[in-house]
Order: sequence, then structure tokens, then C-alpha cells
Amino acid sequence: MQIANKMQARARGATRQPRALAGGAGAGYPKSNLLRSLMPDTRKTAMYLNETRRQTLHHLLFGGGRAHAEKYFPELRRMAVVSESFGLASILLVWAFIPHVNTLDRGALLSALAGIVLAIGINVAARAIWVLKLGGAVGMCAIAYCFRLLAEAAGQAEFWMQPVGVFMVLLAAPIFNGCVVYLIVAAAVWLILGYGHFPLDPAMAHAAWANLLIAYSMLFGLVLSISFNLLRLRDFRAREALTRLAYQDGLTGLNNRRRFTELTQQMQLQRQAMYFLMIDIDNFKKINDTLGHDAGDVVLVKTARIIADACGGHLCGRLGGEEFGIVYLGDRRAVCQFAASLVDAVYLAFNPGQAVSISVGIAELACDTELAHSYRQADASLYQAKHQGKNRYVIA
Repeated sequence: MQIANKMQARARGATRQPRALAGGAGAGYPKSNLLRSLMPDTRKTAMYLNETRRQTLHHLLFGGGRAHAEKYFPELRRMAVVSESFGLASILLVWAFIPHVNTLDRGALLSALAGIVLAIGINVAARAIWVLKLGGAVGMCAIAYCFRLLAEAAGQAEFWMQPVGVFMVLLAAPIFNGCVVYLIVAAAVWLILGYGHFPLDPAMAHAAWANLLIAYSMLFGLVLSISFNLLRLRDFRAREALTRLAYQDGLTGLNNRRRFTELTQQMQLQRQAMYFLMIDIDNFKKINDTLGHDAGDVVLVKTARIIADACGGHLCGRLGGEEFGIVYLGDRRAVCQFAASLVDAVYLAFNPGQAVSISVGIAELACDTELAHSYRQADASLYQAKHQGKNRYVIA
């Protein structure tokens, strides 16, 4: 075993005995300083709430972010393809039983049917959410135009196109991820169906009822769209919370032991020089016993933040209790320098009277050896660091 250079011990504070060990119960750990960190930061809380509201509003108007879109992309695509296929089948069925077929503009109808098929193809091949929205908009407009042509051929177009418009506007509500696109598509559907047919002039008979029907369908469809988007957002956040519970430590926010182990095993496949650092907070039990677990939680959170900031791109996590782990990519000299700076950073981060420090055991993490072997080596090095006076590192 190789112990950290004695000449560097003074710079790291390795020879300094924590004052809590020399004094009585609670000595060296000013309770007010530690527990002050437990006071809620109202400014950060307000910023978090404002950011949450902003994200919710953006989600309702334009759909969620990239992670949300990736999560619900298959569901939205499936709904779009099924709805457009249902519309295509309905149009063909109406065409088969419609009277006065001779008055039907077959060329325009075939062009609109081709548009529906094109929209289905776009949605099937889509790999981005904006492409899916484009395919859905094209499909809904093409379906609306087909029904307009069929209603005109059947006669009494004003009578048939109003219920069709209501049905299509409500059907589109769950398909589009975002209210802005939905409102644009719904307005386009009513424009295609009703232009030149609905008595929109208030002086004409039944104008009020037609306008009321259009407005009511748009409003009710908007409510449905908001409801579906809120349900997706709530489900997405619930899944995120479950993921955090499964892979993150609830107190510190670092990777938990399970996630840390999984990622470490994946990194071993890269066949790079790497080292495992096992970190333990010195005299942590004394902090809990004298000041309470709230003060201990403050020390854990602050130490975890220091470790996360120091790690940069290196893997880190909480192994359990007051133990943390780091997988450092680099050679032996680099990991020793990193460990020395980490020991200093933790000691200097707390007030001098608190004397909070860490001990670090380091072992090489070879790609051809089991992870448990490196864990045992690092644990043995950590034991030596504790035995040598704490507030230092030892490398195997």
C-alpha cells in the first residue's frame, strides 16, 4: 500500500486533528452554522416555482421538451395513424353508399384521398415530433376536404358538414401535442368544411346556431387538448420521479449505489485506465449523535455537492450512509492529485471550527477484474487512511 506523501499532509490538513475529537460532546461542530443550511431559500423556491409554471405553459402551448417528445412520440404517432386510417375508411364507406355519384368531383376526391395516404406515410416514417405534427395537419385537412366533396355531392351540405366538423375537431384533440397546433388545425378544418356553405352573416337564418356550434366545438376541443396535454405532463413527471427514486439518491441527488455500479460496469468495457475512489466522511457518527440527523444531512448534502463539482465528467455516487464513490478516468499520478485536491476542498468548505473532513481509499479499476475486488482494495486503503489519522487519501 502506498500512503499519501507526508510532505503534502500539512497542505491538505492531514495532520490536523478535528477539534471535535479533542473536546467534549459536540465540540468543534457549531450547531447554528450547520443547521443554518436547513433554512429554506425562498428565492430559490420562487425561481423553481416560476420555472415550473413556465415549463407547464410551454408544454400546453407547444408541447413538451425533447425528453417528453421522445417519451410520447410512439403513442402520438400511433394515434395519428389510427385516426387518419379511420378517416380514410369512413370516406371510402360513404363514397360507396352516397347517392348522386355523378355529381361528385372524382378528380378532387382522389387527390384528397392521395393526401390522406401521404399523411399516413409521413406519420409512419416520422422520426421527429414536428414531422408528426405536419403529417397530422395534412391528414386532417385532407379528410375534411373529402367530406366536403361528399357532402356537396349528396346535397344539403350545410346539414352534413356541421356534425362532421364537430366530430373531427373533437377527434383531433388528443392527437396534437400542444394547443397552438391543435387550434390551427381545428380552424383549418372548419374553414375547409364551412367556407361558402355556413350562413356566417348574422342577418341570415340560423347564422347564430352555426356560429355557436363552431365556437363551442373549438372551445370544447381546446379543453380536451389541454386535458390530454396535462395528463401526459403529469404522467411524464411521475415517470421521472420514479426514475429518480430508482437511480438517484434521494438526499444528495447523486447516483445511488445501484446506478453507480451499473455505470461502473459499463465503463469497465471501455478498457481505459481508471481508478475507484471510496470516500468516507470522518467522525460522521459523532455529528449525528451530538447535533442530530438534520445536521448530518447538511454535511452529507454539502459534501456531495463538493464531490459532484470536483468530479466534472467523472462518475460519482453515494454508496450508502456517509460513503461516496468516484470512478476517475486517468493515470495513477492524476488520481492522486485529484484525491488530494478533493480532501482539501471538503476540509476548507466547512468553517474551521466544524472540522469536517473525508478519508479516501483508492484502488485501480481494471477491466479484466471483478468490481467487487476493486471495492475490497479501496475499502482496505480507506481503512489505512483512517488509521493514519483521517483527512487524507491512501492508494493501493
